[in-house]
Amino acid sequence: RKKTKNSVNFTYKKFPFKVIKNENIVASKLNEVPLFEQISSPYSTVTNYQSTETSTKKGDDNYEPKLYSSEEIDKVFDIDRNLSEKNLELQLRRKSYLEVLNEIDPKKRRILLDWIMEISSFYQFKRETYHLSVVLLDLYLSTIKSLSIKNFQLVGVTCLLIAAKNEEILIPCVQNFAQSTQYAYISKQILECEVAILNGLRWKIQFLTLSFWGNYVISKWDDFSKRNKSLPLIRKNKKLYFDFFSVIDTISLDYFHIYKDMKIIAVSVLYLIIGMKMNFFTLSDIKKFEKIESYTDNYLSYNLFIDQFFVEYLGIELNKCNEHIGYVSMFFQKELFDKNKEIMFENIDV
Repeated sequence: RKKTKNSVNFTYKKFPFKVIKNENIVASKLNEVPLFEQISSPYSTVTNYQSTETSTKKGDDNYEPKLYSSEEIDKVFDIDRNLSEKNLELQLRRKSYLEVLNEIDPKKRRILLDWIMEISSFYQFKRETYHLSVVLLDLYLSTIKSLSIKNFQLVGVTCLLIAAKNEEILIPCVQNFAQSTQYAYISKQILECEVAILNGLRWKIQFLTLSFWGNYVISKWDDFSKRNKSLPLIRKNKKLYFDFFSVIDTISLDYFHIYKDMKIIAVSVLYLIIGMKMNFFTLSDIKKFEKIESYTDNYLSYNLFIDQFFVEYLGIELNKCNEHIGYVSMFFQKELFDKNKEIMFENIDV
């Protein structure tokens, strides 16, 4: 193609993008919703890192509990109480919106979020940016009574724009977001939708996400692991870290996760990832975990050990996670742990 002074051409996978400086496009001539005509995979959240060898011993006789001062304990409890209150607020605000919005269904939501994930990866956004856009999408859809399928992608790309403004340092211009929809929507429509979403959310856009709780749980586990040299450190093992977040990212695509507690989802993923890493059970064993009895009775030594960590560091008893572990086990598919999987989010969120 011939390049002009007013355009820059580049390609993104199968879709040619064209950034136009002077946007003179008539809305009526735009594509309706090209997104939902595309084939989308639920396993896009994949990575390609080699694991670092870590010890997998199942116990340490020299383990000694750490002693905290009263000031440290008070500080930790204040932080945890504040996070728990924010988590509870989010759970109360997310509602079952598909019963109201008849044109939207779980499959269309997954296709939209899979596309948002690809756009986030293309612009090298942080994982937290993508997950915040998921929360904003679910919260906004919980506040409205009707939405045409033609505007579903518009709401999704606008939620990503709002999340990027909140999380990123360098943000693409609105025209680039319009271009990512293949100009199904122009910049003016996105900006108008942004105001509508912000008003619907009462201009409150900072929420806890699955990504936040994933990093929170990992940091607690690594603190616990440093006291026992035989336990694997997740952040120092890139393969383990990205396996963990491959599951977290995939769960975000599932509509029904809004009925679950995000903190306990992250805790449940940790339970299964560490159990696999320490060879207590295999991926094929996890597929049977939808039945609570299959892991509560068969892995007592691991359960007693991990329950100590849950109670001491996260304030959660393992038996409170039974339902969530059964739910999370459905997402431990072989494709997510393939060595040759495609990279989506490369940077480790801190």
